[in-house]
Amino acid sequence: MKKVKLAVVLILGGLLAAYISSCSSTAFTSAKVYLQQDNIKKAIEQLEIEVKQNPTNAEAFYLLGASYAKEGKFDKMNQAFAASLKITDKYKKDIENYRLKYWGQNYNMGVRLLKAKKYDDAIKSFETAIKVDPARAESYQNMAFTYLKKKDIKKAEEIYNKLLKLKNDDPRVYFSLGTIYFNEKQYPNAIKMFKKTIELNPKNKEAFSYLALTYDLSGNTEKAFDMYKKALKNNPNDQNLEFNLGRLYFQKEDWKNAIDIFGKLAVKHSDDYDVVYNLGNAYLYNGDKITKKRRELENPAKKTPKSEINKLKDQEKANYAKAITYLEKAVKLKPDNANAWYNLAVAYVRMGNAKKGKAAFDKADALKKNK
Repeated sequence: MKKVKLAVVLILGGLLAAYISSCSSTAFTSAKVYLQQDNIKKAIEQLEIEVKQNPTNAEAFYLLGASYAKEGKFDKMNQAFAASLKITDKYKKDIENYRLKYWGQNYNMGVRLLKAKKYDDAIKSFETAIKVDPARAESYQNMAFTYLKKKDIKKAEEIYNKLLKLKNDDPRVYFSLGTIYFNEKQYPNAIKMFKKTIELNPKNKEAFSYLALTYDLSGNTEKAFDMYKKALKNNPNDQNLEFNLGRLYFQKEDWKNAIDIFGKLAVKHSDDYDVVYNLGNAYLYNGDKITKKRRELENPAKKTPKSEINKLKDQEKANYAKAITYLEKAVKLKPDNANAWYNLAVAYVRMGNAKKGKAAFDKADALKKNK
């Protein structure tokens, strides 16, 4: 008889467990009904009860996350989805689809607002897109770009640095951050970013150009020379790169190389004032360099052959004649530039044309007085 009583107790215990289980799923059942009726608020209330009573119900957490998403409560959505995935990956694909849906809605809205130049609203949409799916780089990239459009450089820099933590192998991010540092004159940081860009993408022509210019502006002339040459291999028709390399040669008083580069540019860009002005000056200063050398060699103690002296004289004249050609072009392009008139006057005098030299000097003096 004792065995029979024990069996009865066990049966009753099983019924009680079934009854308790039935009670715990009431909220879940109600939630599903509310979802069918599209009553999201009521569904959330019941699902919140269910996950408290049954914290291992992965489906309930998944449905709760989906309901939060419909209400625009994306932080809570992420918490619920994370709880569901911690229990099982059964609903992983559905969760990914929800994220994609709401991320796409907010991201695309942000892009439309950005194109419409509604920058503040665009930023809000991108911020929401990031909440929905923090792993998508596009949201950060466009939000940073929007801040740049607003001229809020600090915020753009902040967003790009966040993006680097998320995606540290994307050369575009390093390049964008490099241009920000470049424009902010933070040259050491800019150099790091451009070097990393080139490391990740050796075909990025702009990165070579920016790195060369950054070395140049930071006073690292030797590295600037090297990088300008590398950049020109990638961008052989880039006038700015050629000009800046010519300018570096000019600053080093390497007149022959400066003449070579500015001369090539003058063929293609004969109406570019800076090109013809610098070319004219390079010829003028090269002529002066040759003159100095010739005078040193004319010292009787040097016993320099007359033929060599005459050769140097011919070179002087040729350089001064070229200087006049390009400086005359320069004053036609910019007739109010006193320095161009002054250097033209010097070239005239060097060639023995005192009359034209005086007229050019007078013009230079008049322009300086009128400033």
